[in-house]
Amino acid sequence: MPSTILPTIYHEKNDLDQLRTVLHQEFEKSKKVILVDENTHEHCLPLLLRTLPELEDAEILGVRDGDSAKSIEMCMELWTSLTNLNINRNDVFINLGGGVVSDIGGFVAATYKRGMNYINVPTTLLAQVDASIGGKTGVNFSHFKNLIGAIYQPHSIFIYPTFLKTLPLKQVYSGYAEMIKAALIGDKKLWDHLVDIEQLTLDKLVSLIPISVGIKSTIVEKDPLEKNIRKTLNFGHTIGHAIETYSMNHHRNPCLHGEAVAMGMICETFISFKSGKIDSGKMNAIISFISSHFKKIVFDPAHISSITDSMRKDKKNITDAINFSLLDDIGEACYNIEIEEKIISDSLRYLFHLQH
Repeated sequence: MPSTILPTIYHEKNDLDQLRTVLHQEFEKSKKVILVDENTHEHCLPLLLRTLPELEDAEILGVRDGDSAKSIEMCMELWTSLTNLNINRNDVFINLGGGVVSDIGGFVAATYKRGMNYINVPTTLLAQVDASIGGKTGVNFSHFKNLIGAIYQPHSIFIYPTFLKTLPLKQVYSGYAEMIKAALIGDKKLWDHLVDIEQLTLDKLVSLIPISVGIKSTIVEKDPLEKNIRKTLNFGHTIGHAIETYSMNHHRNPCLHGEAVAMGMICETFISFKSGKIDSGKMNAIISFISSHFKKIVFDPAHISSITDSMRKDKKNITDAINFSLLDDIGEACYNIEIEEKIISDSLRYLFHLQH
């Protein structure tokens, strides 16, 4: 499948009938390979196989839990397994998992025999509203997030909220951060709705999944290869990825992706204010809301320069300057904004001193 052809996104309700139909109509004679991590192997694979006995003969491949699984070494193991199983380009690779599984599974599919079919079945909130959509695939390299990868669209995506019942609260909030981002860059009504929720529950979040998916899908459809407007989806991620990398290298229990993005959104909201794009009232409202839902990630202020330096490897940079996607307003974003290092450092100091 050419990387610019966008997949159909199916919102499954009480079953996986639409996935069953696709498997019968398009992959009945194809070999099926299911990629899982340790958590989805235990909690999600049994449900998938009970619901879809058509997959009982599928080959099961696994990666370990966590972002450390996103490595070239792990890709080599998976490529070797696909080769040994005589998998060809017309077979289908099913990613059953969160962002890590869809990232590495999509990259393996994109590169194996120059591209094979793959299907995303996201099992975390973060993957359902963000990571599984858009065709961004990749692995970490040399201590940098997602440095090696490709934009390669899945054949289709199946969002089945039942899988979310297996998640710990920490993982739910990680996905919630991406829903907040979607609202801030593209939908003020969604932002107002999120702010008005008094008691955050999984049921309330599930009802908002189609809206979040719609925001991202609309942007990706306009710019599938991230030449322009799709870059707005990176709001919170330039600094967020740098914080995530810092946490991976310095914390015994590294933060989750969404938690790092939440910190990145605080810093990049501050930068949006300092750049004259939003006023102090909007800045304070955004930062207060995010701070009320996410614990601050602790870092040593002596490391601010190294955190900032890691942003120079960010994929959005066009020159040696560090590029940002920032807010023009709540619900509106801009991209390709070069920010001087002092303001970036000031934003990290602001985060360090912020009272949660």
